[in-house]
Amino acid sequence: MIVTLLRFEMLNIVKFNKKECSNFFFIPKEYYIWAYPFKGMFFIGRCRAENLFSALFCWHYFCIFIGSMKKKKIIVAITGASGSIYAKLLLDNLQKLSEQVEAVGVVMSDNAKEVWRFELGNTDYDHYPFKFYQKMDFNAPFASGSAKFDTMIIIPCSMGTLGRIAHGISNDLISRAADVILKERRKLIAVVRDTPFSLIHINNMKTVTEAGGIICPANPSFYSIPQNIEEVAQTVISRVIDLAGLEQDSFRWNDADS
Repeated sequence: MIVTLLRFEMLNIVKFNKKECSNFFFIPKEYYIWAYPFKGMFFIGRCRAENLFSALFCWHYFCIFIGSMKKKKIIVAITGASGSIYAKLLLDNLQKLSEQVEAVGVVMSDNAKEVWRFELGNTDYDHYPFKFYQKMDFNAPFASGSAKFDTMIIIPCSMGTLGRIAHGISNDLISRAADVILKERRKLIAVVRDTPFSLIHINNMKTVTEAGGIICPANPSFYSIPQNIEEVAQTVISRVIDLAGLEQDSFRWNDADS
């Protein structure tokens, strides 16, 4: 048996010759075995040499199918903490990454809208193509775990919101959605901006972390040499997008391709 390994990006193809018995004669046949790794599993198939290109054509659509399986359903919660630019940039980025996202549900507190208008000087939150929900709308799909929203990003996350989540107080849609995400063992990312922290804040962050949440302070980095305030804020958003499991082009430390 002759084996040759061919590699096309993530697709592994093994070529081998096999002698088949036909009318008492052994006839060598060329076969290809392909294996596609996905989330700890391998999807494996086999085809004859003359069908390889058809198999690769089918694999192309198989990749599209796999891509649709990986799409995210994301909740974006915007609270009244200072830092509306972070919320704006996240929504901008999610628009650009629409091929990776099945649905985005947005909920803003009243204070969040007021802070947005004050800090950014506009009401552009009304212009995004996402579904917006009122803060007391418990009929929103992500108020229940059955809706299978897999990621929630609270940006910016006020310390009052964090405290309610840490103590299981579900008195509005944001805190209820966070409670659902934690109980369903899904991904909660709280982008806190306040500084300095009191011991109460630190203990609340510890509690949420122990419950499975991720505390992502809105601390920008500077090794990408940002040139303006949006580029500074984008360094935080890039980390948030990475944490959410989305693929993006961003600056990577010591990465020649970034």
